[in-house]
Amino acid sequence: SSMLSFCILSVIMTQVMKVLKPPILMVLFFIMAFFNESEAEVNHLNPILPPVAVCKNISVQLGSDGTVTISGSDVDGGSYDPDGTITNRTVSPSIFNCSQTGSNSVVLTVTDNEGLTSTCNAIVTVEDKTPPIINYNPFTLVLGSSGTATIVPADIDNGTFDNCGNVTLS
Repeated sequence: SSMLSFCILSVIMTQVMKVLKPPILMVLFFIMAFFNESEAEVNHLNPILPPVAVCKNISVQLGSDGTVTISGSDVDGGSYDPDGTITNRTVSPSIFNCSQTGSNSVVLTVTDNEGLTSTCNAIVTVEDKTPPIINYNPFTLVLGSSGTATIVPADIDNGTFDNCGNVTLS
């Protein structure tokens, strides 16, 4: 923009040179240089700063399909940008399954409106609180002549399952 100002001023100056004498032109050039230098100093005093990522630890529960998905906002503990706005929050990894129950380290990345990024680490505790699903077949038990009978889980099980693996029937 300072180059543009100079070009506009030089066009005007060619028309004005006929009217103004050289000492006045020198003062005018001095003023123009002063204002262009002031703009440069103002930009120097306001550097572009990156965002500040602030994380928080969370606990999540696996769903009935044995997975859970989180977003960057879930682990964001108050991230901010000192001279702009945060435009994006991402977390990696973001999808967890039964093999990842317990504590997992994730990285939150925040991006600001200038394209600058910052990261922090959080702990995601993955829990499996979904109980097994019991499916059974109706079963008629017939007692023997001694008045006893034997039944095993396979006699009544109709596909009992758990979101995180095998079920032991007894």
